[in-house]
Amino acid sequence: YDYLIAYLILKNDLGKLAQILQGDTNILPQAVQEALVFHWMMHNKTFEGIPWKIDQQVVMGAIDFMRQLNSGGNMRSMNARFGKTYWYYNTFASQLIQ
Repeated sequence: YDYLIAYLILKNDLGKLAQILQGDTNILPQAVQEALVFHWMMHNKTFEGIPWKIDQQVVMGAIDFMRQLNSGGNMRSMNARFGKTYWYYNTFASQLIQ
């Protein structure tokens, strides 16, 4: 199960990840929370009704990441704060390995 979740995150198949974890009430690892928040942000305007247990810190981090990215943040300038997040991987690092 953990390998399947990791595989979906690495492949950026967030729709499938969200589908598999739909209704999951467990506390999810941070990387999984970050991926689900990213998926949610792509399809919804607010966080109202988010169906997973997501730490408020993760939500606030995602909002801050998107704010900085939209303000011209780049791979280098955002690495110190976000370099170990899913959002950073999805936006920058995944491009390097393709």
